[in-house]
Amino acid sequence: MVQQSTRANERPGLSLSRLIEAKLFAAGCPAIVHTEARPGGSSRTLLRTVDRDLVAWTPDVIILHTGHYESINLFIPRWFERHTMTTAARPTPIRSFYRHKVLRKVYGLVRRVQTQADKKSPTLLWRTELKHILAVTERYIQLAHRGGSPLVILVGTLPPAARFANPFPGMAERVELLNDGLRSLAESIALPDVVYLDTEALLLGDGSDLEEVAPDGAHYTRDWNERLGAALSARILEWAEKQDHLQIPH
Repeated sequence: MVQQSTRANERPGLSLSRLIEAKLFAAGCPAIVHTEARPGGSSRTLLRTVDRDLVAWTPDVIILHTGHYESINLFIPRWFERHTMTTAARPTPIRSFYRHKVLRKVYGLVRRVQTQADKKSPTLLWRTELKHILAVTERYIQLAHRGGSPLVILVGTLPPAARFANPFPGMAERVELLNDGLRSLAESIALPDVVYLDTEALLLGDGSDLEEVAPDGAHYTRDWNERLGAALSARILEWAEKQDHLQIPH
């Protein structure tokens, strides 16, 4: 999960990982914060990096933000989404013509069809995908606890603001199911080192407007990104103070 400011004419804030790193350092708990994330990242790929993430790094804290990507589209394939939205395309004349005159138009047509289908498709059809997301997440947590007892924070997803809710009308209900599933997963594992962070309660619980928190529909502004980073850092520090091997200075 890489969050940055989305407000126009505003200097971008730090990504969430760098925010956490800075806050832990300021609290006298220097840490190396490593991010394994990319746009359009699917939960299906989570276990592919498990050796690098867990064996090589043996992290003390793991923050998982799983299922967000899958909650967006109803049926547009991940490869098509990434192919259309990639920022790595070479700007040659032929490729530019293909991307702007052909690919974007085809993608726009497919997304309009998806929007209409999303208005009529029962969310029950998404429960199979949700079961897979939760199963992969649970397996990752099990592997993480084989060689130690890291703090695992399952981060909830905010419901979509208008800019995302309009083209993805079923997303709000999918996000609700996702968050309920992640909360239940943390409860069923029943370990003090596995917790669920309710981002909706954290960022909207004081009556804040969702459109102010995520004006582009999905990404937090700098102020709310910093609030989330502060909450995660506080939870990490609270846990770290009880870990003898970390020896937090006072």
